[in-house]
Amino acid sequence: MDIHVGKEIEKVLRKSGMKTKDFAKEINTTPRNVYSICARKEVKTDLLKIISKVLNYNFFSLYIQPIGQEYKIYTPVSLAQDSLRTYSGNKVMITLELDGKPETLDESIRRLQRINNALD
Repeated sequence: MDIHVGKEIEKVLRKSGMKTKDFAKEINTTPRNVYSICARKEVKTDLLKIISKVLNYNFFSLYIQPIGQEYKIYTPVSLAQDSLRTYSGNKVMITLELDGKPETLDESIRRLQRINNALD
């Protein structure tokens, strides 16, 4: 498996529409270092975790290979972006991270309802 995670970060960053300087600020670095990160084939785990959260994309899922064709990779972030991937039949495993704010819970409930409707 030959993954250039920097190129993947660059693709997701462009697709997100976020400016490089804003992204740099969110991950506590400089715009120049963002270009350096995008040029790297590998990125440290702690930085990749921060980048995943800021861009709302699970970059760790790039390193997971499905076992057989009946299984597909599920990531909570992909569900949040409304791109459902089936785990087994019409069953989906969901993990929620809540921060105690009512609006976060409300948004999570709306997402779960959309997922449930898509599975019907």
